[in-house]
Amino acid sequence: MRFGRLSEQNKTLLVALSREVKYTDSVEPTELFPTKREVQFANESRLAKLSGPGHSFHSVDHAGKDDKDQYITPQQAKSQLDRCVLAPETMTLKVGAQVMLIKNVVQGILVNGSVGKVTDFLTCHEAKEKHHIEVVLSPRDKEENPKTEEVRIAEHLWQNKTKWPVVEFPGDRKRLIPPHEFTIENADGSMQALRLPCRGSGSTSEGSSRRDRHTSPCLEPRHRKHSKS
Repeated sequence: MRFGRLSEQNKTLLVALSREVKYTDSVEPTELFPTKREVQFANESRLAKLSGPGHSFHSVDHAGKDDKDQYITPQQAKSQLDRCVLAPETMTLKVGAQVMLIKNVVQGILVNGSVGKVTDFLTCHEAKEKHHIEVVLSPRDKEENPKTEEVRIAEHLWQNKTKWPVVEFPGDRKRLIPPHEFTIENADGSMQALRLPCRGSGSTSEGSSRRDRHTSPCLEPRHRKHSKS
């Protein structure tokens, strides 16, 4: 086979393996493409085949300071975030979309690379109070009671009316995935550029020295993957 020479017996065996593969967890394998453009086209094509409305999330970026303690421009921050951070500038999801975590959110359980499927879109209040679905919080969205060690959803997220994706991961229960931030640090360890998910319509924080990217949570559509090899 290595030299491209197959016997008729080998050919028959290989042809017999040609079949539609059934996945019991409903999660399909990730395919590799050589360029990001092909990945985007393949993901958009797959999304278009899903019925139901799409939920779009847009971004707003804020710039920080570089290694010389100088503020970088919004254009520079955007370029750095696009190059170094997986969170996209704009993303649309639907129920049934296969997605992948691009950040560790539950140690040892839900990590960067975990793949699941979107089952619904709910606000944090709806998920917690009506459907008893766990909300996976980032550190900035937690309010901890030092006396009881109880962890609550921060008020700004609890009151937010944005419907975030509910994702079911194989072997795990459904989780609501709200915003998680993505940061680029300079050589001093200070924030150089920051990307934060926000409302579906997008919003800009005026007077900030950061560049936040507001997209969907820490997810990205994942039927196809860019191969860097």
